[in-house]
Amino acid sequence: MSETGRVLIAVPDANRRARLRAALAGLGVDEVPGVEEALAHLREQRPDLVLAAVVPHGELAPLLEAVPTLVFGPVRETCMEALQGGAVDFLVEPFDDRELCCRVDLRLREARERRQAAEREKELLAEAHMAAEAFESRKRAEAALRESEERFRLASEAISGVVYDWDVIPDRVRRSQGLLGLLGHHPEDVDHVVGWWTQQIHPEDWEAASTSVYASLDSGEPLFSAEYRMRHRDGHWVHVWDRGLILRDETGRPVRVVGSTVDISDRKRVEEELKAASEAKDRFLATLSHELRTPLTPVLVLVSSLERDDRVPDWLRGQLNLVRRNVELESRLIDDLLDLTRVTSGKLELRRGAVDLGDVLAHALRASRPEIASKGLRLETDLHPGSLLAWADAPRLTQVFWNLLNNAVKFTPETGTITVRSRPAGRETVIEVQDTGMGIDPEVLPRIFGAFEQAGRGITRRFGGLGLGLAVSRAIIRLHGGDLTAASPGAGRGATFTIRLPAGVPEGDLDETLAGFVQSPPAFQRNLRLLLVEDHIDTAEAMADLLRDMGHEVTVARSLAEAREAAEREDGGLDLVISDLGLPDGSGLDLMRELSGRHGLPGIALSGYGMDEDIRRSREAGFTAHLTKPISLQTLQEAILQAALR
Repeated sequence: MSETGRVLIAVPDANRRARLRAALAGLGVDEVPGVEEALAHLREQRPDLVLAAVVPHGELAPLLEAVPTLVFGPVRETCMEALQGGAVDFLVEPFDDRELCCRVDLRLREARERRQAAEREKELLAEAHMAAEAFESRKRAEAALRESEERFRLASEAISGVVYDWDVIPDRVRRSQGLLGLLGHHPEDVDHVVGWWTQQIHPEDWEAASTSVYASLDSGEPLFSAEYRMRHRDGHWVHVWDRGLILRDETGRPVRVVGSTVDISDRKRVEEELKAASEAKDRFLATLSHELRTPLTPVLVLVSSLERDDRVPDWLRGQLNLVRRNVELESRLIDDLLDLTRVTSGKLELRRGAVDLGDVLAHALRASRPEIASKGLRLETDLHPGSLLAWADAPRLTQVFWNLLNNAVKFTPETGTITVRSRPAGRETVIEVQDTGMGIDPEVLPRIFGAFEQAGRGITRRFGGLGLGLAVSRAIIRLHGGDLTAASPGAGRGATFTIRLPAGVPEGDLDETLAGFVQSPPAFQRNLRLLLVEDHIDTAEAMADLLRDMGHEVTVARSLAEAREAAEREDGGLDLVISDLGLPDGSGLDLMRELSGRHGLPGIALSGYGMDEDIRRSREAGFTAHLTKPISLQTLQEAILQAALR
């Protein structure tokens, strides 16, 4: 830590406070368990920074108003709300000690600079009033001017940066010797007009900086603040923070501006490093998911093909079902990793539509019944008989419901009971998943929705998993405007997870929604002529066999060149292209653009990359669907149907 100061940690969990205190070794650290205790602490001693966990219902508001506060929590949207409410910064969990120290160091530096600026502004404001009174007498004015110049000199020498005093009407600017350290110029050697300063501003920053300053001058605001880049005498660019106090005459016209400009290049560098580290993490996870998904695809395809074969004996079908479930579980774990990255970076997007939550819940229940039955658990349901309409992302909600049901199965011993309920509750829909399993200890309950939390290492060793499902599930529900909560009487006494979602759909979509519920999708039985482009040999062979078993004619190409040759050879005889995106001699995106443009072919993209940006690029290239490996039989069939009907 390069800065010094006092930090107050306001976090309910004692173990977490201890970890934060250890990470901030070298600073003066006090700790309290909550917001009320923090406010009481402020009456006795005022820290430079408060490090507080995000809490719901605006409980942080008094603290955010009282003292600079850095908040942290598992959901970016909640942290952003706290930032809009007055927090100076936020961290999205999980974060490491280095990131924490960088952020705290940065905010302590800003706190020091704010104190210095406040003291400086207070002195200069008092000086300005003294100078105004000195108009009564020339002698008093001369004395006040000499005193003003001396104070200006002393104040400018006390800070790192340049202090300036701009007489607006004659356009005369005095600048302190700090100009030499900031931009490499002696103040005596530059023009004493504001135009000289504006000429040093980076061309890309000039409009935003000037707009900020002149908007404050014109609007009657007493202060302005702007960040921009300045050209140093040796040619490099310096990031600066410019703050000024605007003094006006009795008509409200600006007559004088006193302020300071300080170098914030170090802060900007730290911010860029943090951004680069976050982007590198995203790229690593995307690449890792691709490498993990690719070998799973031929396994899942072969299992799906064998499950369709009537010659497979019943005892083997059970084993195939076991393989398929575990491959799909592995895929869901990869999805959780990517979803956590989307959540923490604020890139998790919802594709909303009008849905019946009852149908979505029924789909998740059907998917979970094999696991429930295999463990000998009893499933009880108390489901609302009517429609439960919501404006929601159905696949995302299916993911949440499946996560909760999967956890209930995982943590409930054999012969236990899982109960699922749904009901309308005013303007909300409430869905509960209750089990008679191992329960949750009271000290664990407050952090059960944290990323990588599984109530201890013993849980991870015994039941497996990454501890991401609940964190991702709560983030998805909160993006929908709802909430996900947990309750448990204690260890060994089961747990209840409750989802609350806003009920209803936008008024203009209601008629279309009701019509959609009574219309059946069009039937499609025709066998298609398919071009399969896949360079992974095992995947290509397995998918080709499965597609042929489904009755389609399949031409296989393992490169961009082979795909082009096949398309030219068929010359309009193809119905659909199914293509991997990463090919040895080019990109499946380029192939899709060519085949769509020249032959009018629809296409389905196959990829181990499933981030939102990957899907967007596929759509823009002309693919009707982007399937992330490994691909289930049902997903493939639905994609082929939709593509063929377009």
